Amino acid sequence: MERHKKILVVDDDSNFSYWVSRALSEESESYEVASVTTAQDAFNIVQSQPPDLVLLDLRLGLESGIDLLKAIKEIESEIQVVIMTGYASTETAIDALRQGAYDYLTKPIKLDQLLSLARRALEKQEFLQERKRLIHRLSDATTQLEEINLKLKERESLLAEQISGLNKLLEELSQLTQEVGPHQLLEKSLQQTIEIMQVKAGALLLFEEGKLVVKVVNGLEELLSKGMVINLETEEIGRTFERGEAKILRYNTPLKGGFTELVTANLEKQGLIVLADGRNQKKFEEEDARLLQTIVRVIFVFLQNFLYAESLKREHLQVLKALITAQGAKDPHFVNHSEKVREYAIKIAKRLNLSEEEQFILSWSALLHDLGKLGLKEELLQKTGTLTEAEYKQIQGHSLLGEKIIEPIGFLRKVRPLIRHHHERYDGKGYPDHLAGEKIPLGARILAVAEAYDNLTTEMPFRQNLSIAEALQELHQRSNHDFDPKIVSALAEELGVENT
Repeated sequence: MERHKKILVVDDDSNFSYWVSRALSEESESYEVASVTTAQDAFNIVQSQPPDLVLLDLRLGLESGIDLLKAIKEIESEIQVVIMTGYASTETAIDALRQGAYDYLTKPIKLDQLLSLARRALEKQEFLQERKRLIHRLSDATTQLEEINLKLKERESLLAEQISGLNKLLEELSQLTQEVGPHQLLEKSLQQTIEIMQVKAGALLLFEEGKLVVKVVNGLEELLSKGMVINLETEEIGRTFERGEAKILRYNTPLKGGFTELVTANLEKQGLIVLADGRNQKKFEEEDARLLQTIVRVIFVFLQNFLYAESLKREHLQVLKALITAQGAKDPHFVNHSEKVREYAIKIAKRLNLSEEEQFILSWSALLHDLGKLGLKEELLQKTGTLTEAEYKQIQGHSLLGEKIIEPIGFLRKVRPLIRHHHERYDGKGYPDHLAGEKIPLGARILAVAEAYDNLTTEMPFRQNLSIAEALQELHQRSNHDFDPKIVSALAEELGVENT
């Protein structure tokens, strides 16, 4: 069924208005035509019952049709306005069009022109209205889709988000070069669970030696403190662990901390996660409990994987320690040297306020920096005379070989550059890549100073050792050539010796 089109005729000549109104009404039964003679009456109708088309006289007594045109467009821009005037000029036409008029008619008006222009104006208005309706529908559909997506994220996709979060967690742990214990993983797992479940607080408990112990707490400290042992028979949280199921616990009297609801999920009989009241007074539903149980199962898998990765890491470190021992059998100086280089490097690192992770990387780099010497013959390592050019090249190759030996060990990937570059010189005349200045990794620059200091203060078969002051003086003299001066100064400060 065709929609009725509302047309308003505005002209101070009532006879002319009647003629126009009648012509339009006879043209189509779908036209609902009204007429007024003043701008105020027209304005009131436009405000209360906006028409589709306004046929507007340019002059309404003392009032301007252009002013009314502006007002109409401010109320509803889709209303089509056709200006009617007996005083048409190029200037008035341009002004009317500029103010948003669809077109204009010059009096005396021909009937066919009136009807044709009205029809075209209404077609444009219908097009604009349809476009507006489509935009609204699209906006409504978009809003509905966003609401559906939000619900899916909150309900159906929470598991996917949790898995993604735990994958991210595992990636972070696998990238760490320092030894991260299970406690850090538990903290990250609980924190991420709290965020994804959108709750205020939580705790993670583990079943150890027949006891359910609180291991990690976040915002739930008034109720569950770290180290607390939960009775499996008398405490409700303990009973939910025994039953091995997700459970919502509701309390008429608020618990410590003001919590009135808890939701728990069993960690495959290895532990329990407890979450407290949701944000914005959200109440837990059975679906929340099921989702948390699924998340907890994922956490358990990651815990198992992490513990397995930890065991592999320990095995790798045992292998490396065995290699260090083997190198010590070829060169007795090697083992003590590496330990002392490690000690001096950490002293420098602490003086420079390096992070624990940087110190861990530096520590293993110091222990393994000469690992590549495993590929050198014993007689070359123990030679006291001058090296030939070929022998010197063999010696230089040990840093690259050391890097290659530990390459398969993922958690030592940040150690590799330090082993490779610990024989670079500050002036760029070192090896293997002739790096200079701060292009040399900081850890490698520290190793260079720590190793040189140990060599200078250790008695060798071919020379006497230097005193601390003498060794530091030589390091200062070689600063800006072989060594980074600020690292030499850091070592001197750590050893309590003023720069000389």
